[in-house]
Amino acid sequence: MRAMTNSMDTVIASVVNAVEAADPNTYVIFIGDNGTEADSIANMYLTSSGRGKGTVYESGARVALAISGPGITA
Repeated sequence: MRAMTNSMDTVIASVVNAVEAADPNTYVIFIGDNGTEADSIANMYLTSSGRGKGTVYESGARVALAISGPGITA
């Protein structure tokens, strides 16, 4: 989870920096779906029983969206 979050942070920063360099008056909006359906995560490390959306193993931050652009402060 930590590696995935760090990777996303790095890639999203690259996208935002490229957009700002091309046109600083552009808004960037990221919208994400939190968690994975239980039947999609069964593998050799995890079982789908009690995992996925709506469980404590969801692995998603419940943030509706993130926006970057002119006049928006961190």
